Amino acid sequence: MKRARVTAAVVIAVILMTHLPVEGVQTAQSQTGSAASELNYIQDPAEYHAYITALNSPDPWQKGPAMEAFAQQYPQSTMLIDALEQAMVAYNSIHNKDKTAEVLKRILEPMPSDVRDLAVTVALDRVELELGKNPMEHCSDAQIGLHQLPDWAKPEGLTDSNFVKIRKAVSDIFYSTAGLCALEKKDYVAARGFYEKALQLDPTNALVVWQLAIADLEMNPIDVNGLWYCAKAINLVQYQNQKTGAVAVDEMAPYCKKKYEKYHGSLDGWNQLVRAAAKGNAPPSPDPVAKQ
Repeated sequence: MKRARVTAAVVIAVILMTHLPVEGVQTAQSQTGSAASELNYIQDPAEYHAYITALNSPDPWQKGPAMEAFAQQYPQSTMLIDALEQAMVAYNSIHNKDKTAEVLKRILEPMPSDVRDLAVTVALDRVELELGKNPMEHCSDAQIGLHQLPDWAKPEGLTDSNFVKIRKAVSDIFYSTAGLCALEKKDYVAARGFYEKALQLDPTNALVVWQLAIADLEMNPIDVNGLWYCAKAINLVQYQNQKTGAVAVDEMAPYCKKKYEKYHGSLDGWNQLVRAAAKGNAPPSPDPVAKQ
């Protein structure tokens, strides 16, 4: 069973790294949240066109440089951080570790150097750890980052909006990595806490949702919310990559169904739970299974 969980995590990680842009942004029409709102504030038609053209580039080999070019041409754009995040994800998807680190440093450039360097190190180590290529000697860095979070003041000259984005990005790096490290140590209670914090920052992160499900369901007794997170992770992976999401679902579903059947006594209601989980970002209380 552990091998199935690890394999599924690797598959999801690859899907996310090779497909998903930050915050699920794929086209101008599908943008949600603050990114969509700020995109609407672009007054210059040329700037808007340049961003949309780079955003909709289907090839990550082209998208990374295109987003960097946009950031270079429009350094005062409201979409600057978003463009750099898109570039970072594109470079990460083609496993260009040097460019990924370079762009992440640009995103975090206004932050103090110790914060910037720590976040970059943890982010790159997390990717390696997800793919089973890196031991956990750097897990303490994530904890150091979390302890430093409350003391980070907005750097001079940085807009409130961009500081919120940067702080969110750094916080997500530290919380999700700390969760993964705790999960690997089988400290499921701690892992749950870190992942829940990470999901407050981005409730659509399929990998974090999946790993939170595992943390919940490996407890003794289980946290029944993990069954809902299992269903939610399946939904997210299928939605975020229709072509390769099925591969991850094939790895995830047997584990989820086994845990559901053990708790519920049968698979009755499982399909309903999967459908219901598509509609929310948090499990209903007190029991997401009993209501199916």
